[in-house]
Amino acid sequence: MSDLSEKFTDLETQLAGQAATIGAYIDTVEGKLQAMLDFLDVMNENNAANTKALLAAMGTSAACFPCPTPSIVVPPVATNPITPSTHSCQLGQGIISTLHEILAAMDTLQSFNVVGSFNVINDAIGQVVGAVAAGDTLPLPSFPEAVNIAGDYVSYAGERVFSGVGLIEQFSPIEGDILAAIFAAEDPATAQSAYNGVIDASSVSLAGRLLFKAIAYNALWSYYYDPDSDPDVSGFDGTLCGTGGCQTIESESVDADDASFPTLTPRQMIRISGWPSMNDSLFGTTFSEFVVADSWPGGGTLTLISGAGARFVGNAGGAFAHQLEVGVPYDIPGTVTNWFVDDVTAGLTLGGAYTLEYCPPES
Repeated sequence: MSDLSEKFTDLETQLAGQAATIGAYIDTVEGKLQAMLDFLDVMNENNAANTKALLAAMGTSAACFPCPTPSIVVPPVATNPITPSTHSCQLGQGIISTLHEILAAMDTLQSFNVVGSFNVINDAIGQVVGAVAAGDTLPLPSFPEAVNIAGDYVSYAGERVFSGVGLIEQFSPIEGDILAAIFAAEDPATAQSAYNGVIDASSVSLAGRLLFKAIAYNALWSYYYDPDSDPDVSGFDGTLCGTGGCQTIESESVDADDASFPTLTPRQMIRISGWPSMNDSLFGTTFSEFVVADSWPGGGTLTLISGAGARFVGNAGGAFAHQLEVGVPYDIPGTVTNWFVDDVTAGLTLGGAYTLEYCPPES
């Protein structure tokens, strides 16, 4: 019996030793595997960086790279005023369409692994914009802008190797937001800033945001909004921005936070399709929905069709209110910057749901 106990003891000692040895091997293997994974990550990053560097070097050393260096002057964006109308809505769509086509051309180039040299990118943009004008010439980007576009094209090509996402896949979903933003702009420069704001606030990848902003070069904005230019925008719907036709609008229930009249909630409010709006505080009242017409250019009419009460509250250097009457058109003053319509009656009660007609200013 004692011999059996000794043998079990020897076996226990042997198994414990083997377990310790195997555990040490496992720890060593795990460490080596993690080191290999870390090394592969570094290799991937280095390969991507090297690819971008090589493509950039090839682009700048291409035989067609301009020599001597063209003018490095970047033209400023024009500041002539823009009046929102059916035509300006068409112009906004024209700009977005041009940018869309430039990105589509770049998608094609990247799908076939075409090197993004200055000459290739500049020619691709030239082919797109050449089809826009109907009797005059849309200028190409300046030399510094074109070089920047080529660089951002290369950066996106490197990103695309890992993401597999095309440019149009990221641009198309935000085109509606872009149109609404630039339609409210007062001049080409603010239109470009509004465009960049939409891009920055979007979920587009970093390399995509850089390229989207780069292709919207200065002369593009100045050309489209130049009264003397002639871009062919006849194929676009000028009423898409909420202009060019009257709209019949049903009110909707919106929560209101009004310290002066806390009982006046929820209110019946309207929103105009195609016009930028906000729900921020206006004259001490904050709404739960985007129903305050923002950056309003002035003009247009509102006519109450049905309802017990509807009140126009506007900002024209100060707050003022006007009670809408059924069947009586109300001309929105040209000095108004933002406004809303609610169902508050002259007696400061809530009148309930209503219907009205909005007609935009003439083009």
